[in-house]
Amino acid sequence: MFVDQLYYEWKLHWKPLLLAPVALMLACVLFALLQSSWKENVGRTCLGFAEVFLPPAAGVIAGAIIIISLWGRIKMSRE
Repeated sequence: MFVDQLYYEWKLHWKPLLLAPVALMLACVLFALLQSSWKENVGRTCLGFAEVFLPPAAGVIAGAIIIISLWGRIKMSRE
């Protein structure tokens, strides 16, 4: 049942769930290219982005799934 519910949520909201981490990684790549043109250490930049931005992105995605599923249950219980 839980997997079915996750699949349903994925079908409804796949764009924001997929685009949030992709946009963060795109920002990391662009900033790494900028630093590469400045002859800086690009490895530290990529590790910094992964350490700082990916955990909050995962939290936002998980929170959105929880809130959307709770909102759906509240709407279903009122009907």
